[in-house]
Formats: sequence, C-alpha cells, structure tokens
Amino acid sequence: MLPETLTVTPAGGIVGIVATLTGHYRWSVWIGWILTTVGCGLLLLLRPETSVAGWIWLNVPVGTGTGMLFPAMALSIQAACEPALNGQAAAFFSFLRTFGQSIGVAISGVIFQNVFKRKLAAIEAFAPLADQFSRDATIVIDIIKRMPAGQDRQNLVVAYNDSLRMIWVSMLAFAAFSTVLSTAIKGYTLNQIHVTQQGLVQQDPPSEISTADEREKQERNVKDMGDRELNATHIT
Repeated sequence: MLPETLTVTPAGGIVGIVATLTGHYRWSVWIGWILTTVGCGLLLLLRPETSVAGWIWLNVPVGTGTGMLFPAMALSIQAACEPALNGQAAAFFSFLRTFGQSIGVAISGVIFQNVFKRKLAAIEAFAPLADQFSRDATIVIDIIKRMPAGQDRQNLVVAYNDSLRMIWVSMLAFAAFSTVLSTAIKGYTLNQIHVTQQGLVQQDPPSEISTADEREKQERNVKDMGDRELNATHIT
C-alpha cells in the first residue's frame, strides 16, 4: 500500500495547482482515469516471484491516477452546478465517494473469498480447510510465513495470488467503464462568484455625526466631573 498512498497526495496537489492556474479541470479527470485503468492492468503482472522494485513501480500508476481523481472529480461537480449549490454538491459527492468505497470493499472481499475457496478446494492438501481459510484470509498470511518451503507452501501462495488477481480484474473493468463515461464530461468555467448564506456580520463604519456626538458627550462628562470635584472642595 505504501507506493500507492505516497503518490496520492502529490498527484492531488499537482492537479489543484494546475487547475487553479489554468482554470481547466477535464484533463485531470481524463488522465486520472486513464492512469487508474492502466495501473489496474499493470497489477495483473504481479507474481509471487516479482521483485521488490517490481511491485513498487507496478503500484505507482494506480496510486497516481486515483490521487488525481480525488480533486479532479470534486472540481468537475462543483463547476457543473449552480454556485449557490456548491456546498450541497460537495457534501453529496463526498457521501457518494465514501459509500462507493464501502461497496468496493464488500465486492472485493466477496470476489476474493469465492475465488480463494475454489482454488483451495482444487488442492488436495488444503481442500478440508477451504471454507476456514477463505472466511479469514488474513490468517493465511501468517500460516504461509510459518510453513516450510515446499510444494504445499508454493501452491498456497499461488492460490492467494490468483485470488488477488481477480480483484485487479474487477478494478480494471470498473476503471475502464469510468474512463469511457468521463469522455462525456462537459467543460465549465471555474471562475464563478462565491454565493453563500454564511459570512461575517459587518457593521457600518461610524459616521462623522455620530463621532462628533460621542466626542461632545465625553467632554460633557469630563466637565460634570470637574464641577462635582469643585463643589466638594468648597463644602470642605
């Protein structure tokens, strides 16, 4: 996950800067989905024997693409709606993105469990444990680490890898479909008037008349205090 997470923030920052300077955002949506689609396809090249440098660089494109899409889609949605509805549009977009992430996790988990169970059922040594291992795939990683080198260990690793590959395939299909949909995005200007019902209450600056009245009132108070002190002195 590290190669992907480290590329999300820089990619999103670049999109924000360029969109601010140029006023255009559709390029980032298109490039983001293309990189995401290509990156999901590159994940299919991951194998148990892939080197560290290999799997690091294979994860960079999909991280860069998704990083570009975070600000790109938010800009496109706010640019396409009325300025007065920008707040509602941004909130609803954030809700849909979070909701989609939840669905994505559920779909990926189901895909992995079904494929992993089928792969294990085809291996004689792990067929009795297919149900248990497929329900909690995280324990399989620890089991693989403790297993001695041999054919059984290799078969388990390959089954795990093939199950993950089906997740990459589903991601590739969704990304490719979204890439096609992104071609229909219309271009709107980002130079809009900020319309909001929130703001600071500003008081009118004091006029010259009110300032003069306040000064006269202060002078009158000072004079009254002086008269009271003088009367007190005479009484004493």
